[in-house]
This record gives sequence, structure tokens and C-alpha cells, in this order.
Amino acid sequence: MTPRPSKILLVNSNDDILAKLDSQLTALGHETDKATSVRRGITALQSDYRIDLVICDVFAPKGTGFVFLNSIKSNPKQMFLPFILTSTDCEIKMVQRAIDLGACDVLTVPIQPDDLNRRITRVMKNGKPTVLIVDHNELILGHLEFVAELEGFKAITATTSQSAMEILKDNDISIVLLDADMENPSSLEFMGDIKAHNYNIPVILLTRHSRKYSTEKLLAIGADGILTKPFKNTEMANTIRHLLLRRKVTSIA
Repeated sequence: MTPRPSKILLVNSNDDILAKLDSQLTALGHETDKATSVRRGITALQSDYRIDLVICDVFAPKGTGFVFLNSIKSNPKQMFLPFILTSTDCEIKMVQRAIDLGACDVLTVPIQPDDLNRRITRVMKNGKPTVLIVDHNELILGHLEFVAELEGFKAITATTSQSAMEILKDNDISIVLLDADMENPSSLEFMGDIKAHNYNIPVILLTRHSRKYSTEKLLAIGADGILTKPFKNTEMANTIRHLLLRRKVTSIA
């Protein structure tokens, strides 16, 4: 399964700027949603978990862009959502404050299409983490995909280990959810291939109580996390966040 098109939320009270950004982004192949105030932007995020990027004017009414940014970064379901602030006059002090609060970029508008495309492409490469979910059961796969996106991640699915490996080669995957009963190759062989290719991607194994390998054994041979079926949606989301944050801290160190 290939990733869906990116969806971008635009928040700006200036109708001309809003329309211009919308036209430019649509021409670049993105889906958009529009809001004329921070309050409406917050409502849009609450009602659509598929939003992959927020572009908000720093002086948006009903709460500044900084308020909106802080709200997003303090919400576990939105903490990885990339955020770009826009302004007609980007002063150094304002730019520094935006970066300190977690903004990925600050744009001076209006902006040329080529520059906009370049900046968004760079931001999206470090956008919402993408979870590769591997399970031979399509019903379970669909449920896990829905939960992952609802919890603030992008998701790609695979029903075989072979197709999952091809997805790993062609996509920027942040973490893998792997059913422990995959075959040809087996889940353990697939996990070994991930480690052998030095992808530096955490792997969470989805196991059953009756598995012949203990949790300690699975962790010892390379699993970064274990979820025993049936598990709660929040348990899955919290495990993914914990491993992604640990990976981020490790990469910085």
C-alpha cells in the first residue's frame, strides 16, 4: 500500500493570501483544508486526523500562531505534526521564538511556488512519523492502520514480509509494527534483515500469549518493543511514541 497524498491545513485571516497558498499547494499535488482563525484551525485538527502539516499565520485571529503551535506540541496525538509559521514580516526575534516552540520553518509571504515547494518538501521529510504495519490478517491490518493515523502517525501496510521489505527500501519508515507469525520470510528473519541493512528503525513485535519465544528472548534477538495481543489502542500508541522519542534523543546524542 502506498502513502496517501499529504493534506495541509492553512490558517490565515487574509483571504487573498489564503487563496494564493491554497492554489499553489493544490498545483503541487497536496490536499488542503482552510481556516480563517486559530479557533477554526483547532476544530479542523480535531475533526480530521489525516492532516499532515499546518501552515499558520503568526497573527491569526482568535489566538496567535504561537498559541496554536504550543497547543499542538503539548498534545500527544499532535506532537509530531510539522508546523510552519507565516508572516509578511519575519523578524529575527519572531523566527527564534517560533523555532524554540517547535516550528519547522517560518515563511515570509507571499512566496514563490518553487521556494514554497522546496521548503515544504524539506519539512515533510521530517514530518509525521510513518509506521509500517505488517500483518497477514487484513482485518487486523485495517484496524491498526486506522488507530495509527488516529493517534497522529502516517501508516503504510503490508500483508507479506517480502512486500514490507520493498516498502522499506522505497519509503522513509520511522518504525515497524510486525506480527510475530509472518512467514516466507519469518518475522524473526525479517527483523534480522532490518537490523542487517542498518535501517536503524525500531521494530515492535505483535505476539500472542502462546508464542514459544519469551519477551526476554525476543528483545534479546533485536525487537525494540513487544505488544501482546489483544492490546489496547493507547498501549500501542504510547509504545510507538516512547520508541520514537528514544530514537530522537539517541540520534541527537
